[in-house]
Amino acid sequence: MKATMTIIMTNQTIGKYLKFLKTFLKFNFIFTWSLYRGLTKLTITPVVSYKNAKINKSLIFKDNKDKAFVYRWINKLNGKEYLGSTSRAKKRLNTYYNLKTLGKVNMPIYNAILKHGHEILSSK
Repeated sequence: MKATMTIIMTNQTIGKYLKFLKTFLKFNFIFTWSLYRGLTKLTITPVVSYKNAKINKSLIFKDNKDKAFVYRWINKLNGKEYLGSTSRAKKRLNTYYNLKTLGKVNMPIYNAILKHGHEILSSK
């Protein structure tokens, strides 16, 4: 015998759900539209740049200790860019510099680091 589960939604519950959904969709549309309209006006000015992720490793860790940050790694061999953000910079940086971690996950930036080393990356 199969167990069945019945979900009963009252009119009040349905009303709250629909109101939430309507608000969410409206906000999401406005946010997306604002991003779309503003992209051509964006200028990217890095706060800090590092020319070589291998040479500047200690400086990168020192500058970003206990910080949240948005970063852009650039592969100097092929020009590919890797964008990211984190609220815990030290933890994220540790993943980029730990070869065991890099080998466990199939991500383009991890594969590039494993294949060519950290010296191919610059940061903006």
